[in-house]
Amino acid sequence: MIIRNFLHKKNNLIYILVCFILFWLIVLIITLDNRRMEFYNEANKTAYIEFKGNYEEYERIKNLKIINTIAIGIEAVTEFNGTIKIFPSTELSSNELLGSDETFKSTNNGSIIRLPYYDYELLLIGKINNNTKSFVSEEVFNILLAESNEIVYNVTLNDWSKLGKAISDINGNFPFEKGHFISVYRYSEDTSNYDTLYYIFRTVIIVILALGITFIIKDIYTQEKEKSYMYYCLGFTKWQLRALGIIKIGLLFVLGFIAFALVYGVILLL
Repeated sequence: MIIRNFLHKKNNLIYILVCFILFWLIVLIITLDNRRMEFYNEANKTAYIEFKGNYEEYERIKNLKIINTIAIGIEAVTEFNGTIKIFPSTELSSNELLGSDETFKSTNNGSIIRLPYYDYELLLIGKINNNTKSFVSEEVFNILLAESNEIVYNVTLNDWSKLGKAISDINGNFPFEKGHFISVYRYSEDTSNYDTLYYIFRTVIIVILALGITFIIKDIYTQEKEKSYMYYCLGFTKWQLRALGIIKIGLLFVLGFIAFALVYGVILLL
């Protein structure tokens, strides 16, 4: 009876409308977050994170939700060219090496590249422009990997707007000095203007959400407080009155959500 009388109040239409608008604001926040993720991912199509570690860490890193792809490589010291990062390629065969132009800028194609630690020789067949990585066949890579004590991880993210969180997750929440030395390549820093607008809009929406929720709770609380004496006379305890107030507020949000869901469903069908 109390709930029925509550639902027949004219003010409840205003509350339900406010709840209806609040749910649309939540959708707007989700949309803004998704657009920001798409913007960052588009700006960082070729970006990747690089760090060194052992092979036992592979399973942990692979299971991080923010990781999109993982490539495993090794570091090797050549006889004359210093340290190179080697990754596997399905397009190479035998002992062919596709080298980084940064590492082999002064080395001619057809040169023999010796890896003293691995006691292995590779044939340089070409160079990749603007790259820090070199590539060998999968067969040769597996031979070198078996003798390596440390591997090089190259990972990409499914959401580049969360780069800071990704670095923290990769480090396993260890302090920086105990974690991995992480390098980020080809990451676009030209996102500040977009982020400024994003945070302004998001903050405004959250403030409106907070004000709307506060308005509903405060108004209903004031009404319930005015009727508290009557409810006490009917035998309600203090805790029962609080529970009743929570039920009324929850009911308004449920009705507002039902109205929102119906309108949203119709829009999706159009």
